[in-house]
Amino acid sequence: MIDLTKHDFTSLSVKDLLDAREAYHVHLAHLQSVYATAIGRYLIRDNDRNATERKAHSKPQALGPRTLFNSSVKDWSWPCILVFVRDWMKRSELKNHPEKQDQLVPPFLYLPDGRVVPTCVVKVDPNEGSPGTVDPPVFRSDLVGGGFPVQTMIQGKIHRGSIGCLVTNGETVFALSNRHVVGAAGREIFAGFKNTDRRLGVSDALQLGKRAFSEVYPGWPGSRVVANLDAGLIRVDDVKGWTAQVYGVGQVGDVVDLNVGTFRLDIINQPLIAFGATSGLMKGKILGLFYRYKTVGGMEYVSDFVIGPRDGDTPLNNYPGDSGTVWFVDDPDAKKNASGARILSPLALEWGGQELFGSSGKVPMQVALGICMSTLCRELDVELIGDWNAGHTEYWGEWGHVKIGAYATGLIDAKLPKLATMMDANSDNIGLDDKLLADLKPHQRGTFSPLADVADLVWRFTRHTDESNHFADMDKPGRDGKTLLDLCAEFDAQRRSEGLERLLRRDRRGPARRAAVPGLADFRRDGRVRRRQQEAGVRVRRGHRRTLHRRCLPAAAHLAIPPWPRSERQGARQGAQRVRDHDDRPPRQGSHQDDP
Repeated sequence: MIDLTKHDFTSLSVKDLLDAREAYHVHLAHLQSVYATAIGRYLIRDNDRNATERKAHSKPQALGPRTLFNSSVKDWSWPCILVFVRDWMKRSELKNHPEKQDQLVPPFLYLPDGRVVPTCVVKVDPNEGSPGTVDPPVFRSDLVGGGFPVQTMIQGKIHRGSIGCLVTNGETVFALSNRHVVGAAGREIFAGFKNTDRRLGVSDALQLGKRAFSEVYPGWPGSRVVANLDAGLIRVDDVKGWTAQVYGVGQVGDVVDLNVGTFRLDIINQPLIAFGATSGLMKGKILGLFYRYKTVGGMEYVSDFVIGPRDGDTPLNNYPGDSGTVWFVDDPDAKKNASGARILSPLALEWGGQELFGSSGKVPMQVALGICMSTLCRELDVELIGDWNAGHTEYWGEWGHVKIGAYATGLIDAKLPKLATMMDANSDNIGLDDKLLADLKPHQRGTFSPLADVADLVWRFTRHTDESNHFADMDKPGRDGKTLLDLCAEFDAQRRSEGLERLLRRDRRGPARRAAVPGLADFRRDGRVRRRQQEAGVRVRRGHRRTLHRRCLPAAAHLAIPPWPRSERQGARQGAQRVRDHDDRPPRQGSHQDDP
């Protein structure tokens, strides 16, 4: 005899699930505890026997509330409607309060044509307060790419967001982000890193907002559904200062082409990776599709993707300022460019996020809300750019400071054995060797910084007089194709300081600033060595021991310096005296001191 109560749900499609949610729209909207819905695959609780055995099941009343913290998708999970509720009702509670029966979420949704769709109820406690803050990563390069921060001024308030990637309409190059990040057409967009006065471009008139779901995905049900396509374009001022790569992720490959014919439930649990301007590197996975995050005036507002943590040990760490971030399919076997960075396929553009607590209410789970990238490319009529100024490592930037710092520690004269020993013992505190540079990650504020990079990574953000300065891009060629080292080599030993000043005034490295090399002019006037050493973070103590000033190293790491022999100290003092004698001469006309 055929058992009509048993069903095989494995063949249900995306359209089947959307049909069921549309048919039960009014019913679910009247349930007071329902917070949001999505389509996806059944979440099996960790303490359920079904989590390890395909055909085994535990009694529901013995398992407790299902949350995003204690459940996951398995290979045998059913396609279903995910129903997120604020309150979890126990059977004993229903016995004592029978009037609450009509607030139960039905376990199955029955359609007139005989299709049956299961529901998966998940308890969440939305965080109605403001999310926490985090120190953003420090970007060491002037070459702008995906993941870098941008900012605009709106009504006297600074708005920050992330750059997604570069796109083009065949004529103009744009940077893709969110509409709420770039603002109205014509608004100036500035860099949110290093020199924040640097203009990157202006907001273009071509933008996307909310659209009828049935227009975005023709053939799918959704007469009362609105799709949020929050996308905006930045018309780039100078494309030479940009790269198509995404910082911390790699090179942009072909977009994942998802539409009404290719959207499948197989992408649930797909690992993703992204780099946000505030949160840095993020790793997650797809929790659900077409997430209904609010209902207003009888209309449902949906986001194409809801992205959650990859596992319990890897939180998403998604914070305000990440809007505009592109999420990529995290394929470990993806092809790599010449520098070893992976070439990954973009899937979604993040536009917002939420924090959801579990049943314990202690630690929130952060989720990101994303828009399908192939949909945005179609609606904006643009194509992704993957090869412009590419070929970098995943974390690109000027490494000259720490490279030279590490190299210099090995150049101490053999006649100064104790100094050579001290510098060699502290080489990791001064610079980085080639092995570490090959896997260099972005610097997080408050963490240890090598001495050679303190000016760029620490003082820039803690000393306002150094905020817009950059010591010297040793490894960055100018318009003439020469680096700073190349140009300095053209001057003889007596005129090397003059050549450095002339170089710093060149327009290719920004407006001339005497502070570009702090204390250079003052040092040439009267050789105030001790005060300049103190401003550089080195405290010279009397006696036989000196240590690095604490403010130089956030991690309070110290350079322990052994005592110098008397002869070496005398030689150093005599050298300083020779510098003072040489630089006490009046400056030549047209020198650095005569600059306006």
